[in-house]
Amino acid sequence: MTTVPFKAVVLAAGMGTRMKSELPKVLHEVADEPMVVRSIRLALDRGADEVAVVVGYKKDLVEDAVRTAYPDAPISFHVQHAMNGTADAVNSARAAYAGYDGAVLILYGDVPNLPGTLIDEVVDAWQATPGPLALVTGIDPGEHQYGRIVRDADGRPHRIVEFKDADDAVRAVREVNIGVYLVAADFLVAGLDSTTASETTGEFYLTDLVEMAYDAGTPAASVVSDDIDALHGVNTLDQLAAADALARARA
Repeated sequence: MTTVPFKAVVLAAGMGTRMKSELPKVLHEVADEPMVVRSIRLALDRGADEVAVVVGYKKDLVEDAVRTAYPDAPISFHVQHAMNGTADAVNSARAAYAGYDGAVLILYGDVPNLPGTLIDEVVDAWQATPGPLALVTGIDPGEHQYGRIVRDADGRPHRIVEFKDADDAVRAVREVNIGVYLVAADFLVAGLDSTTASETTGEFYLTDLVEMAYDAGTPAASVVSDDIDALHGVNTLDQLAAADALARARA
C-alpha cells in the first residue's frame, strides 16, 4: 500500500470493436472476473481514497458489474460522452479530483495484469522527483502501436509521440508508453486545460502532460518495466486469451 494520498481514474468507456462482441470490452473476463474489476482492485489495494471509473458504451452494464464486485467501496462513475482521446476521458472524471490535495493514478480497464509492485515503484519515483508526474514505460520488442518515449540527451523523458503521429525513426524506438501515470492533481487539471487536439487524429492526448512537465523544467520520472507481458492492453479475443493465460499462470 502506498504512503502517498491518491485517487485513481480507471478508463473504461470504450466499446472495443475488435473484440467482435456486444459486451463492453472491459467486462470481458480474465481469470473469471471482468477486466475492469481487476483494475479497480489494484487501485483499492494500493490505498486509493476514491476510484473514479470513466464509463461510456453500455455504461449501465459496467456500473452494475462494478457495484456487484464492490458495493461499499469509494467508487464514483463519470460519463465520457464522446471518444475524443485519453485526455478527454480523464477530463470526464475531473469532478473526482479537482481541488484534491494529492495525486491521481491513471489506469485502464482493459489492462488486467498490472502488478501492484509496479504501482509502488511509480509512487517511489514520484516522491523522489521534484516534478509533478511519474509514468510507466516498457521495452517492447514487438510491433505494438504504442506511443514512443522520446528522451533528451541526458536521458530524461521529453515527450511521447503517439504511434499514429510518429515517423519511421520514432516508430523504431523500442521504449513505449503504457499509459499509467501518477500525476499531481493540480498539475493534471492545469494540463488538461492546456491540451490541444492532434492534427492527425483530432483527439486530445494525455501524453501531452509529459512535454508540459519537461517544458516547465520539471521532467517526468519514469519506471521502466522489464515485464512487458504484464503491461499489454486487451483489444482482441486473442489478446484476451493471452491475458487470461498470464493471469492464471501468475496466480
